[in-house]
Amino acid sequence: MQQWDEMLNRVNQDNSFMRHNGIRAVSLSTEQAVTEAEVDERSLNPYRIAHGGLYFTMMDIAAGMAARADGRRYVTLNCSTNFHKPAQAGTALRAVGRVTQRSRGVCVVEAEVRGIADQLLYASGSFCMYCIER
Repeated sequence: MQQWDEMLNRVNQDNSFMRHNGIRAVSLSTEQAVTEAEVDERSLNPYRIAHGGLYFTMMDIAAGMAARADGRRYVTLNCSTNFHKPAQAGTALRAVGRVTQRSRGVCVVEAEVRGIADQLLYASGSFCMYCIER
């Protein structure tokens, strides 16, 4: 849909934090959003594996986009994140955020990060998004 394409373009162009971390918004629908990134030098921790912040940021962006699919603006109210597996440099990752509950003021989104090639689960989380525009 054209509205989804416009939102994806806007997110990819306007979010400098995303660009700095090499994260791209790749798809959006009514109740789901997807981001992708490849683990590179920017995203490695001192142990030379993907920093948990990369996983978190990918899921947070996907959760925010999925929440905003209703046309309103949201911010992250709280979240719970689980780190399952370390990714090595060169690993292509995909985060998917799926809306599980929506009300007037809050949207709950479940998210996960998986390897694009191996489908292994690297991280998962639950995000509570607060609507700042009612």
